[in-house]
Amino acid sequence: MTERDFSNPFERLEHFREYTKEESPRRKDRMRERRLRAEEAFRRLPQPSPDKLERLTEEEVSNLRKKNRELSWFSSNADADPYATSVLADPSQEYDKWAQAYRMLGGFIDCDHKKTGNNHHSQDNNKNNDDKSCSRWMMWAAYVNPNYQGNEYDEYYGDNPTSVLDCHSPDTEWKLLGVYRQEFYQYIEQISKHLWAIDEYEYIVALAGLAYMTNADCFQVGKDSSGNAIYAGVAPQPYGKFQMALYTDVYCLTPNNNLGKTYDDYNLQTNIDLGSKDKTDDDTYAWAYDDWYSTQEYTLTNLNNVYEEYKYCTSCVDYPTYQDGYFIGDKGTDDDDLINQCWKFYSHNSYTCEAECIAMAHAQGTILSLKYGDATFGRATQGFYQHVSESVKRSPEDEAIKVPRKQKRTISSSTG
Repeated sequence: MTERDFSNPFERLEHFREYTKEESPRRKDRMRERRLRAEEAFRRLPQPSPDKLERLTEEEVSNLRKKNRELSWFSSNADADPYATSVLADPSQEYDKWAQAYRMLGGFIDCDHKKTGNNHHSQDNNKNNDDKSCSRWMMWAAYVNPNYQGNEYDEYYGDNPTSVLDCHSPDTEWKLLGVYRQEFYQYIEQISKHLWAIDEYEYIVALAGLAYMTNADCFQVGKDSSGNAIYAGVAPQPYGKFQMALYTDVYCLTPNNNLGKTYDDYNLQTNIDLGSKDKTDDDTYAWAYDDWYSTQEYTLTNLNNVYEEYKYCTSCVDYPTYQDGYFIGDKGTDDDDLINQCWKFYSHNSYTCEAECIAMAHAQGTILSLKYGDATFGRATQGFYQHVSESVKRSPEDEAIKVPRKQKRTISSSTG
């Protein structure tokens, strides 16, 4: 057998493709089956009426604050309450990484808490208005499985699973560990770095979307006919979705839909850059061209579709684990190579989302349902599943997205 030259990027791609050829379709099938089972279960639940949603009173916010705690990942706060209410799992305990899961709840805007100045991707752009603008955050929730049997991967994905990833269900037995806010761009980026191979559709879409939205909360893209500045930034949408919007206020708080333009009109598409250790350019990665540029449009539809599944209960363990498009280790499945995604979130500009934070996002109407003790915030869970089902029916082309694109591509192994 001829020994491969792994200094050649195409040889590395072939190596990774062989390992993932069988596992990737099975993993996608399991995710689809889990999602369909969840959708079916929630269709049978009684439909809550959106008309019954009421704004929280100051007293309710105060009561929620009393239940909340200043959480750090798996360590206790000496000044915190002694966890008498059992609303949250005790973070002073250590939990097996396979007993942990998370949900993406959706984005929201906060004008009182600015992003940290030392984030990993701060831009050097004289039109960046982040010093005045309101910050974009992603809310996410962490859970622990009190019934975990110690079966690691097979606990949820084996032929005879002993637990179910259903922390998104209002009737789940998973225990809420905490609710957090993370810089919006950072959240999207952290998932992109560790879950997909460099030639997978999801990886290309994630990096294309990140490049198009930029990590800036608010930046000037032009001027109107009167010479007033027009800004752009991420606009969180209902059901945890998001898109790029145009603004005329310096805070990028209220989208202006009367400009007769969209973000796409400013020609801000970028060159293909898959962000790996390999040199990338349009010629080398011509096979990524369609996916990259179809993603870079203001509704960010492709990006939203790729991240849809993370609104459901998702294991914190990235299996297999990648780093910027390539396996960590030989196959990304050795225990020492596995990444705890929840730790990645928390260690990259995540902060505890306290009572005011949850209430703020709830009032904006952009987060998904979150059960916190006896209180429920966000959009009704069943409404989300119904919305997803209708979206799939309206967009049958989404089925093509679920097919691993790398199986359709023919990439020459020649370097000449």
